[in-house]
Amino acid sequence: MSGGAAPRDAWLFLPPEVERLAPGLLADIGAASEAAEAATIDRLITRGNAPAWFAHIRALTDLLSRTVEERGASRSARTLALVLRDQYLLALGIRELDGKDEEQLVRLDGLLRDRLRVSH
Repeated sequence: MSGGAAPRDAWLFLPPEVERLAPGLLADIGAASEAAEAATIDRLITRGNAPAWFAHIRALTDLLSRTVEERGASRSARTLALVLRDQYLLALGIRELDGKDEEQLVRLDGLLRDRLRVSH
């Protein structure tokens, strides 16, 4: 990242797909309550910070992976994987990914390649 460190709140400018889509997608795949996830995301946005946000994205990646393992693939699972993956890719504009984030990005790529292909 050139030009110095990103502002502390730069993570808030990541695209809102997680906020808009994740609660419903998690409910669709049977992984979490839509209302509970929406409340968690709202709390992170209003009172959280970048480390807490990315810890939550990692937790969602873990939850998605377990749910796909237990219940199989679905369009909602694929969409959630794409939304989470985009958070990591777009975060590169505001900060470098740490080892945990890199690992989760590789994990999402593997899920998308091996388990969440959409048949046409």
